Amino acid sequence: MSLLQRWRVRTHRATTAVAAPVSLIEDRGSFTHGFCPACGWNGPARRARATAARDFTGHQLVCPGSVGPTI
Repeated sequence: MSLLQRWRVRTHRATTAVAAPVSLIEDRGSFTHGFCPACGWNGPARRARATAARDFTGHQLVCPGSVGPTI
């Protein structure tokens, strides 16, 4: 393996480990739900992920075990 190939492998592994975001939105069939791992809350079924994310953001404000805002 050449030096360039080894560099590519190291670079790929580093970016793969860093680029894995934690999603608190889960898909179930055709619908999307907000999910809170702190208290087990599941939001209503939504077709749009943005709406499910908004539901979760609203839940974070009142959740006693909130995990903090996500990006």
